[in-house]
Amino acid sequence: EHWHKSYRPPLAVGDSTMLLALPQLAAAGFDVNAHGCRQFSEALTLLAGLAHARVLPHLVVIALGADGSITSADIAETLRILGRDHELVLVTPRELGGGSGSDAATVRASARDRSREIHVLDWVHASEGHPAWFQPDGLHLTFSGADAFTHLLRRALVYAPPTPAPLV
Repeated sequence: EHWHKSYRPPLAVGDSTMLLALPQLAAAGFDVNAHGCRQFSEALTLLAGLAHARVLPHLVVIALGADGSITSADIAETLRILGRDHELVLVTPRELGGGSGSDAATVRASARDRSREIHVLDWVHASEGHPAWFQPDGLHLTFSGADAFTHLLRRALVYAPPTPAPLV
């Protein structure tokens, strides 16, 4: 019987705004699950399935909000699914045209209320004043934006458990 949990790479869950960053995120060590038009409810279904199969990684990063909205109930349900021994990082979503909106405010407020359980990467703040990082819609990434987005998400890796030494 093994005394440690097997290491699973951190999971980054996203929508179409993450797609161009897939290769960089994978190279940074993330298992990435992103596709267009994903709503938060779909991420909850994905996480619940992973939890049920007992293959939920220690670290989950969620970058959603471009499609549909994020509610405090969604975030509470995410924490319930993850349980106490997992780390949740939420990325603030930009609104269409760029900038901050109610979803980013919900993410920030939930993290203030539950600071021990939720870590925030503030993409809205980090990307402010960088129009070259985005397509004309202010949401979808350009190649330089994908690099910047990956750089931000790499900060979440401090919450991932260390990679175990290979067995020799």
